Amino acid sequence: MIAVTSSVGQAPPRAYWGAYGATKAALDNLIEAYGQEVTAISAVRTAVVDPGATATQMARQGFSR
Repeated sequence: MIAVTSSVGQAPPRAYWGAYGATKAALDNLIEAYGQEVTAISAVRTAVVDPGATATQMARQGFSR
């Protein structure tokens, strides 16, 4: 299982990015915990990947950076 995250989940986000940062932090926590829970009972493994800055529609909409 692979989850795509963002650096704003690890550090205090910029203005107007609070909800986005909170959801990424929650995703990171959920995937990491799930990985620990299934290690001994399943072949499923987890990874959280931060691809770095990407040219997305959200970034182009003018949110403060």
